[in-house]
Amino acid sequence: MPSDFTSGYVGIIRSDGLVSNGVWGSIVPRLDGVSDWWAAPGSVIRVTGAGFGSEQGPKIVYLAGSPMEVVSWSDSVIEARVPSGAKSGYVGVGTDSVCSAGRYLLVETPGRVSRITPAWGLPGDRLVVEGTGFGELLATSKVTISGLECSIQSWSDTRVSVLVPAGVRSGYVGVSKNGVSSNGVWFTSFAPVAQ
Repeated sequence: MPSDFTSGYVGIIRSDGLVSNGVWGSIVPRLDGVSDWWAAPGSVIRVTGAGFGSEQGPKIVYLAGSPMEVVSWSDSVIEARVPSGAKSGYVGVGTDSVCSAGRYLLVETPGRVSRITPAWGLPGDRLVVEGTGFGELLATSKVTISGLECSIQSWSDTRVSVLVPAGVRSGYVGVSKNGVSSNGVWFTSFAPVAQ
């Protein structure tokens, strides 16, 4: 069967030239994976699998039921751009009539930390983290210093107030939402180090 075959009548031609009646057949693309479990709008994801066909033709890459812009296409690897305004959902490859099984993709824009006040301190001190895109406070939202989770005092899309945790060492402060981490800003700990 040609590598770019998607659907049509399949029949047998005998050596004497007699042709059987055709049976409708479709090749369903097999989606094995997506390059990451999350992506930001505008980023490019890589979809791997088999049976995509050597050329895109009428086939489409879908995210949550909406088509994605295809950047590159081969029989086993497709690169596609996450549209602005995209919602989280399943990624699939197919045509109007046949589609692969889907893989879930979280669409999330990471927060961006611009500054922390103060940039040093002790366990129990109040720390204010300022930036953009922190979103609303969710059960999965957190602030960490050197990987230690802070106690959240207040939360908004641009400003988070936390308490510096016990046992903290100098390191990066970051904001995480839905498991997607922001950039980090350095915090210097004045906590005594156990010998």
